[in-house]
Amino acid sequence: MSSHQPPASRKAARESRATETTPESPQPDSTPRRRRRRWIWLTLVVVVLATIGGAAWVALQVYTQAQSARSSLSTAMTAAQEAKSSLLAMDVEAASVSADSALESTGAAVDETGGMAWSIAEAIPFGVGENVRAVRIVSELTDRLVNSVAGSIQGLDLAALAPRQGRFNLDALDDLKSTTADLSATVDSVVTDLGAVDRDALIGPVRSGVESFADEASQLQSTMTPIADTLALLPRALGSDGPRNYLVMFQGNSEARSLGGNPAVMMLLRAEAGSISIVRYADTAEFPNGLDQPVTQLTDEEIAIYGDKIGRWTPDLTMVPDFPRATEILEAHWQNTIGEPYDAVVSLDPVALSYILAATGEVPLPTGEVLTAENTSPILLNGVYFNYKDGYSQNAFFAAATDAIFTALTGGSPSPVALINALSRAADEGRLLYWSSDEAESAAISGSRLAGSLPSSNDEQTAIGVYVNDNTGSKKSYYLDLAISASFEGCEAGQPHTAQGTAVLSSKIDEELAARLPYYVRGPYYAAEDVSTYVVIYGPVGASLSSIAIDGAPAKPISIGTHLDRPAVKIEVLNHLVSSHTIEFEFALPASTSVGPLEIWHTPMSRATQLTMEAPAACPTP
Repeated sequence: MSSHQPPASRKAARESRATETTPESPQPDSTPRRRRRRWIWLTLVVVVLATIGGAAWVALQVYTQAQSARSSLSTAMTAAQEAKSSLLAMDVEAASVSADSALESTGAAVDETGGMAWSIAEAIPFGVGENVRAVRIVSELTDRLVNSVAGSIQGLDLAALAPRQGRFNLDALDDLKSTTADLSATVDSVVTDLGAVDRDALIGPVRSGVESFADEASQLQSTMTPIADTLALLPRALGSDGPRNYLVMFQGNSEARSLGGNPAVMMLLRAEAGSISIVRYADTAEFPNGLDQPVTQLTDEEIAIYGDKIGRWTPDLTMVPDFPRATEILEAHWQNTIGEPYDAVVSLDPVALSYILAATGEVPLPTGEVLTAENTSPILLNGVYFNYKDGYSQNAFFAAATDAIFTALTGGSPSPVALINALSRAADEGRLLYWSSDEAESAAISGSRLAGSLPSSNDEQTAIGVYVNDNTGSKKSYYLDLAISASFEGCEAGQPHTAQGTAVLSSKIDEELAARLPYYVRGPYYAAEDVSTYVVIYGPVGASLSSIAIDGAPAKPISIGTHLDRPAVKIEVLNHLVSSHTIEFEFALPASTSVGPLEIWHTPMSRATQLTMEAPAACPTP
């Protein structure tokens, strides 16, 4: 009988089988399961390390490429500045070499901001991708811009901007027009594409670089747009489609008027097929003056501020500080007396002529004098009245000087860049004005100082006008200097704005000078020591006059009204010998008024006017 006892139950049997071990059925080992878990963790670690390594590789590649791109762009900017300097020096060959160098560097920057690593980096979230993308966009836009500039320089002929032997090369001007238009279009596209970059998402260094490039591109755009617009019109203005007549008016600042001075001397020019010639001269003595009635209908606003003399005397038509309106009055005088038609009016003063002579060089006169950039203004505004005692001789001298300067300008070989700079400076100072019957030309200069009209709104600039008019019937305005300051007050949101400022009028006439002033300088109505001046102050559009004072005491205005949609106040300032008088003015604008940066428009005097824009010079838009 076996000694092995059966289990008391099935449950006990199962438990017994589960605990029995024999050599043929060993105990299961847990090692394979642990190995599987180890491989899973090792795989995860490898994946993580690979990801980290890949990210590190991408980061290293992008960092290295970004540094290289930055260096390339910096090199390109240096070469671009060298190209600009060479171009201004009329060295087109050197400019082309520098432009090619800049193009090579921008091309390298484009290559350095491409590739797989850069593409991966652009997809990284949390602001990383935006910064990487911005660097690439700037590199590509810089390359596009430099490529256009380099291509433009290849066919650039700046000499076309200056006449030779009295004639402009219209074919060369057409080529220059096309080249400039293409470059201007490229600049516009770069500015537009750059505007799509979200600068708020950029870190400091990247944002600074983008904004720096944006500033450069915007400045280039503001330069290229008017140049392209002007060159588009220039061939026709020079008679490519038929003869054009230009009435050139020379204003004498020694007898101050709002727009400059007495328009005593005029010259009619004709442009035909690029050639420019003098048709005839004229002066104010040829026109009937002191008319019983204005030569053309005047507005009540004009008469209230300036009187009807602006339509009865040709020397006074430039009292109106609006060049298009002054040309309307001039045309009525011209057509009634001379009748020769003209298409446009150009206004210059002797100071502007001195800028031009800096480009052309000195000009000898048949009278023996030699005009230079330094002595042109003193001679034409003052010296002529000491050297020539009667009006006939003075006008003959003016005609001779004008003819000599015209010959030097059209028949010589002035530097085009120097000439453009001279004319630009004169226009910025209000010494060069232009009106045209051609709508396209008028549109091209609309809103600029060249057009000679105060802005019609405050949106782009809040202009204040300070205009000086001689009241002595003399040439003593030559001895006056003007200094103007202006600022805003109350710029807080929702508060009324105040535009305020001062105008200081100073006389340099001492007793010794007063004693030797010739009649034509001294004038018939006031003592030699005294200079009576009417000053008209214009406030911003939509403003109202708050106060006007002279030397701290309330002024007694001669007239107060509205003109050119602006408040205007006219006062007299009387200078006795060496003296200065300070006009203080203040204008109020409603809180809802949108105002641009403050600007000062003023009469161009015999010498530069000192302008001071005191902070704040701009108010936030409501």
